[in-house]
This record gives sequence, C-alpha cells and structure tokens, in this order.
Amino acid sequence: MAKVKARRIIHSIHAVSDIDLCRRKYQDVFGAIVFNEGYEPSTDRNHALLYAADHMIEPMAPRDATTTDKGFARWLDKHGEGWHSFEIK
Repeated sequence: MAKVKARRIIHSIHAVSDIDLCRRKYQDVFGAIVFNEGYEPSTDRNHALLYAADHMIEPMAPRDATTTDKGFARWLDKHGEGWHSFEIK
C-alpha cells in the first residue's frame, strides 16, 4: 500500500441530529462564520458550511431522523452522531 503524505485536514463533515444546535456551538465556541446553508432532497438532509479559521466544517442532519428510508437518516441511525468524513490536503 502506498503512503500518502497529508499536510492537514481542510474539510470535515460532522453528522448530527440537530443542525441548528451544532451550527450555533461552532459559532459560539470557535467564532465560525456560516457561508452557506441548504437542503439536499435526494438524501433528505440539511447542511451548513462554516469556516473556523482556515478549516471548513460541514454539519449535516437529516430533515426527518425518523424516516430511515432516506440515505442520511439511515446512516445516522446506524452510526450515530460524530465525524462522517474528512478531506485531507
């Protein structure tokens, strides 16, 4: 297996059940700035894009966590809240 030299994490996705609470915590604790918010109908999830210093954080939450027939609610039900993925430079 080839080694990959990673310099830093530039984007992290945080899977949560309450996107508003998560967004406010990032804003209050880290002074994060929201630059985009939206809804992805194909996976029935809300997202926010925030910058905290030079790091982009993307909290994501299912619009309806009880409807696990949609992709993201199913993922959250199976894995729980926490880090979903990272983009490495």
